[in-house]
Amino acid sequence: MHNQFLERNGEKFKVLASDGSGAWLISYDSPAAPFFVGDMDAYQRALPPPAQDAQLSAAAQKRLELIQPLLDAGDAAVMDKQYRHQVSRDIAERYSTTPRTVLKLYYRYLATGQLLSPKARAPSVNPDYEWAIRTFYFSAKKLSLRSAYEMMLLQRYTDFEGNLAPTRPTFGSFRAYFYSRSYHKSPRKIIARDGLTHYQRNCQPAFGSASEWRTSPGSFQMDATEADIYLRSPDGEPFRPYIYLAVDSATQLIAGVWAGESCDELAVMRCLENACRDKVEWCGQHGITIMSEQWPSSGLPFEIITDKGREFCSTRIQELCRRYGVELITQAPFRPDRKGLVEQAFHLLQERY
Repeated sequence: MHNQFLERNGEKFKVLASDGSGAWLISYDSPAAPFFVGDMDAYQRALPPPAQDAQLSAAAQKRLELIQPLLDAGDAAVMDKQYRHQVSRDIAERYSTTPRTVLKLYYRYLATGQLLSPKARAPSVNPDYEWAIRTFYFSAKKLSLRSAYEMMLLQRYTDFEGNLAPTRPTFGSFRAYFYSRSYHKSPRKIIARDGLTHYQRNCQPAFGSASEWRTSPGSFQMDATEADIYLRSPDGEPFRPYIYLAVDSATQLIAGVWAGESCDELAVMRCLENACRDKVEWCGQHGITIMSEQWPSSGLPFEIITDKGREFCSTRIQELCRRYGVELITQAPFRPDRKGLVEQAFHLLQERY
């Protein structure tokens, strides 16, 4: 049997037989029926996998005896499909099994040299360790791992006279169990010991980039901020205006804007109204002349991404979204990076003042 391995498109193959015209290959990653390849230029040499243990268990020895007639046939069973299937039917009849089972075992052995499929073993769970970690370590009291271990001994391994059981577990075993399950990296640990607010503000992972989050226009990131300037109202009272922006996630274009004294659901609706309007006409009302290609934006979005501000989650805004088929997506608190485009737009706007 050959020990040469080839690779193509990330998949590894084993050479079973070869002659001057080509070679018979079998997939090492997904063992199936051997196939003939005449043009070997598309394949590259690959390193063989690690050697398997030569010692066979009783179950493996029994399976080897099952496919031994196919192995004794050598290249004939590899190259001749009809002959291979006839031998597998004879074996299946003799051992009261199915030809498919015989061939599956035969292909696996040809490709990998293994007779038994590897079985994933679930890690054993220690109920005492789990209880101690959950009760004492994942707690707002922030006990150390050693203190959690000692509390476990006190509660589970101490008799009524205060004597420790001779079969008590060691701290090394308890610590190894803790780290092997990555409880020291679990978000559950941070939330239990420091609170959900701390986790949402400081520990949540950030994925991707805001500009690649949406690939097609129509997804608006909306938010509001209090401007760093003062305006004078018609009655002469100065005030700091609230600015509402709607920024398209795919193009980073400011699709809607509104500024005024109010900070409520009406301000959100006015910002959406501005997003729907023709920008050439709106700028003309304020004495600004632009071309349509300078601000190509009009119409409602298909979704709005914002935070949990009261004005964005009001019943009127939800009714507006239901009526016009707009999906409202609210992000977790303390995560401005989830709508980073509108946050950066505010930052650049404030710097212009």
